[in-house]
Amino acid sequence: MPADANRVGIKYRQMTGFDDLGSATIKDLRFTSESLKQTTDSASSDEIRSDRQRSDLIRTDVRAEGDINFELSYAEYDPFLVAALQSATWSSSDTAMATAEAVTFTASSKTIDKDGGDWDNQPKVGDLIKVSGAAAANNNGVFTVETVPDGTSVTVKETTITDESGTTVTVVKGDLIKNGTSEVFFAIQKDYNDVDGSTDLYDYFDNMVVDSMNLTIEPGSILTGGFSFMGSTATSADTLGSATASTTNPVANAVDNVPLVSEAQAAITGVTQISLSVGNNTRARSEIGRLGSAEPGSGTIDVTGTLQMYLASDDQIDKYLDWTTTSLCFAVKDSDGNGYTFCLPEVKFTDGQRLAGGINTDVIAELSFTAYADADDGTIQIHRATD
Repeated sequence: MPADANRVGIKYRQMTGFDDLGSATIKDLRFTSESLKQTTDSASSDEIRSDRQRSDLIRTDVRAEGDINFELSYAEYDPFLVAALQSATWSSSDTAMATAEAVTFTASSKTIDKDGGDWDNQPKVGDLIKVSGAAAANNNGVFTVETVPDGTSVTVKETTITDESGTTVTVVKGDLIKNGTSEVFFAIQKDYNDVDGSTDLYDYFDNMVVDSMNLTIEPGSILTGGFSFMGSTATSADTLGSATASTTNPVANAVDNVPLVSEAQAAITGVTQISLSVGNNTRARSEIGRLGSAEPGSGTIDVTGTLQMYLASDDQIDKYLDWTTTSLCFAVKDSDGNGYTFCLPEVKFTDGQRLAGGINTDVIAELSFTAYADADDGTIQIHRATD
């Protein structure tokens, strides 16, 4: 009986370093499709033979590569988000906005105000912030920053806030990663379970790094993405062993779980599509006497994407025409109050058009963008917040 795709599993271990498997926890991974494989380079012998045949076919190198595609759910892909940004780890430093300080909540304006002074760490539109310690239960949890009127207050997207004055609470942004220079390596295993009703087969890939990441948000759809990997070799003999179960957090969708998209620190509406791509320009390295790539080289991080929206103003198109620097940010928050904010502090629109696609259709503004280095905040930041 042939192997069934519905019985395939993926598990992984984050390695201590290149060629160092380490002893980190082995974890199962949720996925929708994959294309992991070993690619083999070969050369045919050029010896001249009187019978016109090739003398030999020689293997000259191998490398592991391929994609793992997913539907976005909280926490499941955190190690790979870190690897895609080549960040050291999720950091909670510099995320506190108010620690055991008096705060006032106003329901009518959906406002959270710090009493007596500015926030310790200024929030931005689109940030997910977590409040704890409030007397009213509705005022605790994760909220999406919609506007930042001044240094002491924020308005939030959520309508659950109730009036409360002068309560001592703690307000923090989510843990943060931003682009860095630390390569992260994984051992990844594909399990072909119960082939012929009883046999388990395996593909094992080592020294896998995230070469690129993509994420797509469209109306009426699940948030989908993928990671592209590059590594050394594959084998069908090695195995990782038993794994801990995947997370069970809900899958995000574009209707219920994208509370805010912002451009130039202002919420925008009418967005019909967002795509984000992060590329590390990773390159394989060949060495004499080694089969499979040596420790891969890491190139410049490229962060690009597209933004599509119903045409309602000239604001974004003018920024393309005038080559104006802006910023982009979007929040993803699931039904349990857990989520991420993806922020690009410095962005230029590199292409744009207002498209009348046909009769009985809406005019759509289509913009391509590229992010680049901000002196303080890097090229891309991802905050995560959990309720």
